[in-house]
Amino acid sequence: MIDAFIRGLLGSTGSALLDLYIANSVWINLLIFLYVLLVLLGKGTYTSMKQEILRQLAAGYPEGLDQKSSAWFEKALLSKPLDLAKVSQGAKLPWVTPPKKYYFRLKSPKALQELFTPEVIRSWFQPESSAVTTRKAGE
Repeated sequence: MIDAFIRGLLGSTGSALLDLYIANSVWINLLIFLYVLLVLLGKGTYTSMKQEILRQLAAGYPEGLDQKSSAWFEKALLSKPLDLAKVSQGAKLPWVTPPKKYYFRLKSPKALQELFTPEVIRSWFQPESSAVTTRKAGE
């Protein structure tokens, strides 16, 4: 009865799609699982590449990176660019997933330059904004 009700709501096209899904659900679910796995592994690749960039910055500029502006980061990275080959070798997988994204892309020099801009690197050093409530005197 529930099946008839659902198929009535879906119509003929929706019912045909439902039959296709039921017949191939294992393969469809496997593809979805593999895609999610690739995205999650790509996020791990991004994290390991980020750690390598932070190591390179710490070696080149020992202190005060959290006080620097975006313009300083841009000038510093132009005068002493990051070793993107070493950053790329730090992560074994050939793809990377940017944070807060649900796609992955291959690790190419162009992709790494787009992912790790001076603005992005500067944002790693900004303190997390926390909602601090201030109380009035006497409360």
